[in-house]
Amino acid sequence: MVESRRRGNPAVEVSEEVGGPVVGRPSAVAHRIARAALVAAVAVVATLAVGVVVRAGPAPATVADGGSVALAGWLQVATDPATTIAVADPALRAELLGVGVPAARLAEDGRLVVVAAAPGPTDLARFGDLSVRDRDGATAPRPDSGLADNPRLVAAPEVREVIRAGTLDERAMAVLAGLAGRGPVTVSAVPALPGETSALPRHTVVLEGLDTATQDWLRAQRGPYAPVIDTSGAETTLSWPVPARTSG
Repeated sequence: MVESRRRGNPAVEVSEEVGGPVVGRPSAVAHRIARAALVAAVAVVATLAVGVVVRAGPAPATVADGGSVALAGWLQVATDPATTIAVADPALRAELLGVGVPAARLAEDGRLVVVAAAPGPTDLARFGDLSVRDRDGATAPRPDSGLADNPRLVAAPEVREVIRAGTLDERAMAVLAGLAGRGPVTVSAVPALPGETSALPRHTVVLEGLDTATQDWLRAQRGPYAPVIDTSGAETTLSWPVPARTSG
C-alpha cells in the first residue's frame, strides 16, 4: 500500500500528444481548463477596455497573443500553486501577469521555466509560441516493475503500454500498484492535458467502478502521493501536480 501522496489538480480532456495519440475519454473535469482560460481572457478584455478609456493614444496590444491565456489555464489546473515559474523576458512576464498569473508565482529561480522559443525536445508543454520546461531537465522514463502485466489491472492495451514504457507519473504508478494490491482496478484512461507533450509523464488517471472502501482508501493517502480526486458518475479521476516531487 502507498502511505503518502501529494495534492494536485485534475483534468481529463483527451488531446493529441506529441509522439502519439492520447489514451482516454473526456470528463467534466476537463472543463476547468476552458473555464480558467475564459476567466483569464475576460480579465484581459476588461483590462484593455479600461485602457481605451483612460488613454489618449492607441489601445495597447492584446496580451492574449502567443498562447499565454492557455498557459495560464494550464498552470491553474495542472501545477501546484506553490511551484514558481521563471520568466526571463520582461515583456513575457508582463504578458503573463496580464492574463492572471499571480506575481507570487514568478521567480528567477522558478522550478518551471517559460520561454518564447521554437519547440524543443525537453518541452513539457507547448502553448502557441510558449514552451514550459523543467529547470531540472526532462524526466527520464521509469521502468515498469510489473504493473502493466498485473492480472488485477483491467485496462486497454494502450493504457498498459503507457505504464510499460514508464511514461506514467511515478506517483500514479505507486497508487495504481496499491489499488491492485487491494483487488481488481479498472483504468479507463491515462490522458494528457491539452498542450502537454511526450516529455511530460502522464499525471492523470481515470478509474471506473470504485467502491466506497476504495474511495476512502484513496482519500486517506498523504504527502506527495495524494491526488486530487474528482468523481463524476462511475468515473473517478486522480491527478497529481506538475512537476513531480516525491523525494527530498
